[in-house]
Amino acid sequence: MKAEDFIAFLAMMKWSDAEAMRQLGIGSHHTLQGYKEKGGPLWLGLACAAAARELPPWKKETVTVFSFRVWDAKIGDFVVAQSKRRREDIATIPGAEIIPGTDEDVPLHSIDEWGRYARS
Repeated sequence: MKAEDFIAFLAMMKWSDAEAMRQLGIGSHHTLQGYKEKGGPLWLGLACAAAARELPPWKKETVTVFSFRVWDAKIGDFVVAQSKRRREDIATIPGAEIIPGTDEDVPLHSIDEWGRYARS
């Protein structure tokens, strides 16, 4: 990040040096001054862009999946599904029941296009 851009950002945000250090995680006045004079690393520009747009801190998106069983009329008993699914997806499967105590938080991107999560 260029020094002139950093100075303009601080003016736009109307932050004191102390507030800028707190908001951006800058550990010392010396470091802050260095960024004002010489510019800063890429992360500083990204942090300033996020702060200007009031973005929350990034966090991994997760969903809760469950093991479930489905009634199999041919054998007259429940069969445990081979994959886990979200509660709302299981609710759409006729005869399906969530198996208590099988909940697991998994990354959202690990759910396939059919709503399945492969057991780990």
